[in-house]
Amino acid sequence: MEPALDPGPATAARPPFPAALRRLPIGELVRFGLVGGSGLLVNLAVYTLLLRLGWSVTPAGALAFTVALGSNYYLNRRFTFREAAPGCPWRGVLRFSAVGLVVLAPNLALLNLFVLVGVSKVLAQVFAVWGVWPLSFTASRRLAFAH
Repeated sequence: MEPALDPGPATAARPPFPAALRRLPIGELVRFGLVGGSGLLVNLAVYTLLLRLGWSVTPAGALAFTVALGSNYYLNRRFTFREAAPGCPWRGVLRFSAVGLVVLAPNLALLNLFVLVGVSKVLAQVFAVWGVWPLSFTASRRLAFAH
């Protein structure tokens, strides 16, 4: 029987993920995605209704985004960031609304860009919401529901 080889420092076991990935709040990401999915459904329902009523893309997108923002705040406060949302909810509403305003500008820019290149208006809204998801999560976590 051969003696066991010492792996030495050069071949010592390394963590399976880089440090930055290990620090990701995976549970929060998943919960934020679930809340975002419900918010996307609210957004699309309002957006589609407004388009059918003759609204143009930008105002319809802005109002749909704002309505979804309300449901997303409530669900994110109760479900996604529940341990980070103590105290008066009105401060959180103001911070989350500020985050929403920051995210709304790139959302509308993407929406109009997708429509301009020929994507259907409803699918363009889906792509625009997905496009700002990383910004929305980061800003929500760091500003609206800061630990």
